[in-house]
Amino acid sequence: MKKYLIIFLLLLASNGWCQQGAVMSGCVASGVSGVSAAAVSCTSSNDTELVATPNSPSTTASVQDNWYAYPVGSLSAGTQITGVTAAISDSGGSFGGICELWTDNAGSPNAIVGAGYTCTKSNLQDTYPPATEDFLFASTQTIPTTASYWVVCKKADASALNWGRTTSGTSGFKYSSDGGSTWSTSGAFTTIGGVIGCAP
Repeated sequence: MKKYLIIFLLLLASNGWCQQGAVMSGCVASGVSGVSAAAVSCTSSNDTELVATPNSPSTTASVQDNWYAYPVGSLSAGTQITGVTAAISDSGGSFGGICELWTDNAGSPNAIVGAGYTCTKSNLQDTYPPATEDFLFASTQTIPTTASYWVVCKKADASALNWGRTTSGTSGFKYSSDGGSTWSTSGAFTTIGGVIGCAP
């Protein structure tokens, strides 16, 4: 009888230790799940420049209806993206611009990654040449697939955009004059194409 009483007391005690969160080998409390470290959210207050904006603008070029794109290279799945960067200005009025992150198709921009990978500024800067600035998405986005991506910028209204550019530097830009249906290689050293966020 004493033997069974001792076993019962031991089982009761071990169950109490589990419920109190005691760490012991083989102790699993019913209905209690393990606790892992909370993932740190990526925001504009703790993000970093994952891909630097190429070139520093020294002059501007009005490209009217053209869309400009820059290849940012491969981004890893799980990378949190808060926005992109570009150096663009309006025509001296209160005009807007849009910058987005696009997928790649055979070395050219294909389509926006998703609905949230975009930022519209209703009134761009008037600085000439324009300074590089952040185009922050409405919420942090997570890269779905390890692949190559592009930053694509375009005007948001009837204005003509002025793009910061230099006479030398990093090239590789493309432009589209038909709303992104076809893309041509640009010889300009345009200053768009940075990506900001948090590495996985």
